[in-house]
Amino acid sequence: MKKQLVNLIHEGLKRPALEVLVSEAYRRLPRRARPYIRKLAPQPFSYAADELRTTRRGGLKWELYPRAHFQWLQYFGFEDPVLDVLVTVAARSSTIVDVGANVGFYSLSMARAAGRRAKVHAFEPNQDTFALLARHREINRANNVELHCFALGAKSEDRVLYAGRDSGKFSLEPDGRSLEGAKDVKVATLDALCRERSLGTVDLLKIDVEGHEPAVIIGARETIHRDAPFLCFELTPAWYGKDDPLAEEAFAWLAAQPFVFFGIASPEVNVPRLVPIDLLGALSGRYGSSSSRCS
Repeated sequence: MKKQLVNLIHEGLKRPALEVLVSEAYRRLPRRARPYIRKLAPQPFSYAADELRTTRRGGLKWELYPRAHFQWLQYFGFEDPVLDVLVTVAARSSTIVDVGANVGFYSLSMARAAGRRAKVHAFEPNQDTFALLARHREINRANNVELHCFALGAKSEDRVLYAGRDSGKFSLEPDGRSLEGAKDVKVATLDALCRERSLGTVDLLKIDVEGHEPAVIIGARETIHRDAPFLCFELTPAWYGKDDPLAEEAFAWLAAQPFVFFGIASPEVNVPRLVPIDLLGALSGRYGSSSSRCS
């Protein structure tokens, strides 16, 4: 009965005007009320795959499909501490690389914070998602964002991009994913691109590629060592708490670099006050939930 009542509330609130009220309530009411508002908001499964919503977030225009979890989060304006950190760092960056750009929410937000003289390179290999990324760049006239419709990894090769639950869950790592909906994609290395295209000194490197992060890091070691960028990547025990030689190689190399590693977890994000983490602890599955980490 309780579940049915909640579903009725979700359906009742699934109107653009009422969704705006949910978003405003989340923003204006005390912080302790936010978890309850998120539960009352229409959930991603409440929307059809082709159900489109338009909104403005962070001074930018967005055309989003709330069925996809990440787009749902941004449509309602729910708290995103990773975005808070990235925007803060982007404001003092000139060259930014976004690996796994999805529909462009982070890429365009960072580009806006960095200013027109900065350059953001956004990498998104899923062609359908890339089309929405390109659309967002167009409607926001984000001319300082350069788009790349291929993946980054440990070496240049052709790979299979496996389908996930939604557009934000496609990955080069199979991890039990089905070949249904999979796509063939090109893979390059960041190091090769920096040499061939003279991308400049990379100040900020964000990587969120559903378990393929170690391979991207391996293919960017020259760039990371040379430029010492602010590095933000997803660290998820489900992927790294297992025997993975590539992850061990990537994280051991990173741990040997002159970085200090922090976890993004606090609702009130302040980069210097984040609690340092043991990067190699991820390999033993020490962390109990998915989170993003920055150096």
